[in-house]
Amino acid sequence: MVSAEFVSEAGRRIKIIDVRTVEEIVGPLGYVPGSYWVPAERIAELAQRLSPSAFVVLVSRGGERSALLAQYLEMLGMRFVAALEGGIREWKLKGLVTRRDEVLRARTLDVMPTADAFADDDAPRERKILTLEDVRAHIGDPGSVRWLKLATMVVNGKQSCVDGRDDHGVLGSPGGNAGEFLLSLAAIEEATRSRIDARSIPALLDAYIDGIGRFYMHTDTHALNAMIMKLRAEPGIQHLLPPLPGLPEHWRKWTSNPPHEVRPLLRELLLVPEHIGCGHLRRTLTMASEYGVREELTRAFVLSLYELYWAGATSISIEVLGGHHDEGAVVSVVVDEEPLHAFSRVPLVSPAGDVGQMFLNTPQVAGYLRDEATAFFMRRTDLVPLRREHERRYQFSLSERAAAQAASTLGALAAGLPRYEVRFHDEESFSVC
Repeated sequence: MVSAEFVSEAGRRIKIIDVRTVEEIVGPLGYVPGSYWVPAERIAELAQRLSPSAFVVLVSRGGERSALLAQYLEMLGMRFVAALEGGIREWKLKGLVTRRDEVLRARTLDVMPTADAFADDDAPRERKILTLEDVRAHIGDPGSVRWLKLATMVVNGKQSCVDGRDDHGVLGSPGGNAGEFLLSLAAIEEATRSRIDARSIPALLDAYIDGIGRFYMHTDTHALNAMIMKLRAEPGIQHLLPPLPGLPEHWRKWTSNPPHEVRPLLRELLLVPEHIGCGHLRRTLTMASEYGVREELTRAFVLSLYELYWAGATSISIEVLGGHHDEGAVVSVVVDEEPLHAFSRVPLVSPAGDVGQMFLNTPQVAGYLRDEATAFFMRRTDLVPLRREHERRYQFSLSERAAAQAASTLGALAAGLPRYEVRFHDEESFSVC
């Protein structure tokens, strides 16, 4: 069983299969946009059409039928098949959007693509500069976009980075939650003209994560491999490391809860720029004056986040992105609605797809979430020196620094790439310019 949040963020990596009857898929609960309709009596054909390694999630009304059918598909040789926990009812309860029309009736096995576009994430591919038509084709792919209510994002979502290697559906800003947290600290210091005590960062970060629900930071395989080489070079700790050849899943598990004897060395290695896989976070650390974030705060944040992660905080997501930077454009995603409200519906878009990769930014959502962060920090006067008289200066600094940091990060990582704006007019129509 997999959660509604997992499926909503999985993007184009998975195929969502609705196994309900024709009466149910056009009924009041609707269906997940981008899914395919394979009624229960045809489910065996799915194993014949797709690769055994295809990622598949089955959807029924409450999850019971899909769970039984997932077990059946496993018996037929499919290795990565699951059921949506709670079914379409839970999907709606989580504030995720469904559609109610006849479109799904035509999205059957007969039109389902068989190729697995994500069979080898690390395979080198030629960088392609994306045209307007490429972006339009990617956004028009039903599997590339999911929708959710903004209130769901506030209490149970995560803000991802703009990195184009991520094939999940994202709401992106430079550095994701990590970048936004450090941005807020810098704006507080500028607004109050006083320094935040770095020793308060662990408690502040813990309270912040508890308030927003989930927290995202990413690294990548290149940074992780560089750190592994340093660990392998230490003769006294070899018995504490995963055995050779050390598969990626072994290292991901090891880094989530490393032996206590290794943690002092690991704390040092985590702060080496070459071991930080997020370009925005790495630049924040190494170009402190340009990003306006004191190096001491960035270091305290990285160590505090990992300490919470090692302590078993389930709300922290540290992603390891694979492959190389092959982004062919910078894409900003906005909706017609202004201002946004808790009930507003916003799109989760996958930055990677068949047309290539794109840096993906969602400035409207980032602005809304910064207002929510303002409300949080204004209430934590026990941990930060922010007072009511500082609020206007803080918000101004937050806006100015966000724009400057985004310009610096994307100016460096996306130099020379075309820039497009995707504007959604509603859940079915959009324009690209």
